[in-house]
Amino acid sequence: MNAGNDIEVLMQNGEFRQAADCIAEMLESDPHNSELHEQLSIASDHLGRHKTAYQHALKALELSPTTRRHIFAAYTAFMAGHEDDGWSRFNALHEQGVDASTELVKIGRFLFARSLTTQARFLFEQAHLHNQNASDALTWLGHCHYVLGQFDHAIACYDQSRELLSQENPTLESSRNFAYVASYLQGKNNRLNTING
Repeated sequence: MNAGNDIEVLMQNGEFRQAADCIAEMLESDPHNSELHEQLSIASDHLGRHKTAYQHALKALELSPTTRRHIFAAYTAFMAGHEDDGWSRFNALHEQGVDASTELVKIGRFLFARSLTTQARFLFEQAHLHNQNASDALTWLGHCHYVLGQFDHAIACYDQSRELLSQENPTLESSRNFAYVASYLQGKNNRLNTING
């Protein structure tokens, strides 16, 4: 197994610290390898090293620009506290007519799985902005609203997503039903609090 495969295995197994150390060592002898910079950016992001993730995302983008790298540079800009740069990058993609929705949803799902729901919601909103017909962006946006207790917003997202699909999606229907029940219970609880208060 070569070093590149070792890094992939480490990343897949969630051993990001060891992967980052291995990548940093490889970059010493190959500092212009865009793949290594991208991998170090991803590993650093997992470790909460947002400034390092941002620096290496920019380097990967500089060495070999791709849509995914533009998106990841924008995302890491936000995570590193460089909101202006993040917005600038997202707006530039949008103005160029680049449909970045698929990559935004991928990154958003990754954040959602890490319980970074507010950040994931932002990316799903950006995905929907880039492509109004991206039903997966709306579905995941609904999941974020649900987790954040914004059940009526979740239902609205699920309904919009459902309208875009050519056939019924059982998972989407279940999510909508859960949100509907939660919204009902939340409303009932609010009414009880008003009566008791």
